Amino acid sequence: MVSVANSTPSSALMHCLIVIETNSAVNNTREMLDSLLSVDRIVSPYESVCERYFQHKYYINEDNDGCDQLVLFHSNRVCLITLSPNHCILKQDKRMKNIDFNISDAVNRLDNKVSGKWKKGGQRVSPESILCRIECENNETFDIKCCLNGTIVEINNNLLKDMDLIKQKTFSDGFIAIILPFRGKHQSEKDSLLSPQQYRELLDNKL
Repeated sequence: MVSVANSTPSSALMHCLIVIETNSAVNNTREMLDSLLSVDRIVSPYESVCERYFQHKYYINEDNDGCDQLVLFHSNRVCLITLSPNHCILKQDKRMKNIDFNISDAVNRLDNKVSGKWKKGGQRVSPESILCRIECENNETFDIKCCLNGTIVEINNNLLKDMDLIKQKTFSDGFIAIILPFRGKHQSEKDSLLSPQQYRELLDNKL
């Protein structure tokens, strides 16, 4: 585990970020993210690497109030899907007992496989597509959405062993999936979601 003592990235981390910015020379998206996702979230006032180098955009779950999600956009087009800090699982500290990626008889997200630079072969999804279902100990079940149009690059299998990563490391190791927006659609997908300021205003208006 990388330890970060202050808000200035180490030389090794800066090298990693430079590699990401020049991703045309990199063929494996997961390798680019490994060093980022292994960094613990730092205690306030410092943000984690994911928080500082990924642009936050919020997906509003129109079907279930209080179940909004967060998409972390990087300039290399990859997007990390996770929960909004306002999601009731986090806000109410709900105890999770199961996470299910088997969406239907025909779709299991764990079967997702990609290959090549453009991650061909991955499951194609839309914003309303279900990424997984989280069941809590009070028998509540939450559908976690894909939030954007694109191809699933990776499902975070570590959650099968430790679901609490979703609550403990929401912006790093607790990500749910990595999705790559369709080519040429990165900016439009970003524009379709709310900025942190827009999201705060939305929540204030609900009070």
